[in-house]
Amino acid sequence: MSIVIAAGQRRDSPQFEPVLKKIRMARLGSGRPRTRSDRDRAGKAYASRKNRTCLRRRGMRCAIPDKADQARNRKKRGSRGGRPPEFDKGDYRERHAV
Repeated sequence: MSIVIAAGQRRDSPQFEPVLKKIRMARLGSGRPRTRSDRDRAGKAYASRKNRTCLRRRGMRCAIPDKADQARNRKKRGSRGGRPPEFDKGDYRERHAV
């Protein structure tokens, strides 16, 4: 088990990527541990473009709700605003499970 410690004023979101890099899940049989989960469930605080890009790069799906101001700005841009990120409410409700 590894621990990521940061100063209190650093907030949580900047620590998202270093924490993901340290994840190791033991396999039931023999073999090296898995380094990425199938899906990530996080709160609105982790809805930044950087965090979503990090998850996409690692091939992980996510259930992170969109912030209201980000959605409003995307809609304001019309067709140039892009597609809203996929969000599954049922999966998000299970975010407390490990």
